[in-house]
Amino acid sequence: MKTKFSLFVFLMLLFSSCRNDSSAENVQVSEPSSIEKPSSNHPKAPVQLSLDAQAQAGSWMSFSTWQQNIRLLKEGDESFFSNANSSMVEFFTNLENAVPMSLASDGLSGRLKVVKTSAFSFKEALSLFGPNDRQTSAAKEALLISHNNLLQFINQTVEKNALPDFNKPIN
Repeated sequence: MKTKFSLFVFLMLLFSSCRNDSSAENVQVSEPSSIEKPSSNHPKAPVQLSLDAQAQAGSWMSFSTWQQNIRLLKEGDESFFSNANSSMVEFFTNLENAVPMSLASDGLSGRLKVVKTSAFSFKEALSLFGPNDRQTSAAKEALLISHNNLLQFINQTVEKNALPDFNKPIN
């Protein structure tokens, strides 16, 4: 009786391991074919601020300047990132300090820090390798992705703030 049971357990383990191996192979084979490469130079489609988000960020002048610099970067003008290091530090300090109260949060602060880090990384790659280098292109893509993430976060924050708070006590 014990040998039949042991043989049964052994066969079940063998069968399940064969089954797991074949399913793992299927995942490995199908995974690369499901990944599509972007057709444009930028990995994600550009995110636009919603009308409500534009209204709330309208008084944030340094953010408007930042968006203008990103638009120029997309058009090939990298002059903002070629400026002296101290002017970028001052710019990002002003950008972080002038966040409107309706948008201020730890999440937005984190997104701004990522954008700042990406901007300095792109600036460094641009000065070290030049505008046509592969590393500079990768740093530029990272900067544009972080900017898109910032815009997406602002849109989500505005949308979330517009929803009624169902957790408030009813009077």
